[in-house]
Amino acid sequence: MKKTYLGKEAVGLIYLLFWGIILSVLVVDTVLKIILGHGLLEFLNEGMGMWELGVLSFGLVLWILFVSIRDQIPVQRPFPLKGSHQAPPDPLISVVIPAFNEAYFLAGTLQSLLDQDFKLFEILVVDNGSTDATAEIAKRFGSRVIHERRKGVAQARQSGFEASKAPIVVTTDADTIFSSDWLSRIASKFEKNYDLSGYGGLYTLYSGPLASRIALRYFSYFAWTLDRKYWQGWSLPGCNLAVRKADFFKVGGFNTSLTLFEDADLSQRLSTVGKVELDRTLYVQTSGRRFRYGFLFGMLVYIRMAVARVFLKSCHKIEFKDVRKEASFQNLEAFMLLLFPILFFILTNLSVTKI
Repeated sequence: MKKTYLGKEAVGLIYLLFWGIILSVLVVDTVLKIILGHGLLEFLNEGMGMWELGVLSFGLVLWILFVSIRDQIPVQRPFPLKGSHQAPPDPLISVVIPAFNEAYFLAGTLQSLLDQDFKLFEILVVDNGSTDATAEIAKRFGSRVIHERRKGVAQARQSGFEASKAPIVVTTDADTIFSSDWLSRIASKFEKNYDLSGYGGLYTLYSGPLASRIALRYFSYFAWTLDRKYWQGWSLPGCNLAVRKADFFKVGGFNTSLTLFEDADLSQRLSTVGKVELDRTLYVQTSGRRFRYGFLFGMLVYIRMAVARVFLKSCHKIEFKDVRKEASFQNLEAFMLLLFPILFFILTNLSVTKI
């Protein structure tokens, strides 16, 4: 059972609404000043420069206040420890979780697996050279720990798949949460479809900026559909991906030289030996840590990798930085990004301020 915190979404909505209004006024004022020579607020009260400065200063105080409040609200995810998983000798599903210094998130992910209504599975946590308590946490929850010193998510997933015992192998990420019927739905799907090589779904965010959570929830399927049209087949995300193990080895497993899109690359090759299906109703929830500076900045790294994948047919040499904790907008980079338009707004209005 998850703990919930009343007011989290309300704070996020107020934060988004307030700064949406402030920045909208900023944009409209600047556009009118360029076109007509007079800003929006000047039409309401000529020479209101100091009043505008006061409004923006007050807005900045509220911005810091709302972010500070939001920072104090715990992430909505299960709180361990409620038990330890006992894997059967002959599991039907192996769950592979690559993990590098994931002590902050891993317990919530493992507790979510313990809460599954399907029990014939094993958990393999691939410790990819962690220096924190990742391995200890994994063992405490009854996981089998595989140590893989060669750095990289593709290499870690590959090692986990090779060590798995079950005919169906599922892989996910160490910051992901699942509905209680996640594994039972996967097992049923493979049982009923013998020609199925790969199966998976999409993901939403349980934390992070509200705009990112909305975008991932309501627009990701559209993006995946475009990807399918281009590549002539579904690209399944690594946090929600299941394969038939025999077919996985038929296509040679993961391309361990990739730093990103190892899941998409595998999906395309699996389609040559069987059916690959993306189920838009099979959602998991993952953290918004890669969107900690906002949706657009979070997407930049993925866009960069996607361009390399499409036009260069490779993204082997692009670095994919590790992000191990969530953060709010209350940091220097985001503060400067917000301060920039505010200063521009103030400077464009100072010239008309009455002395």
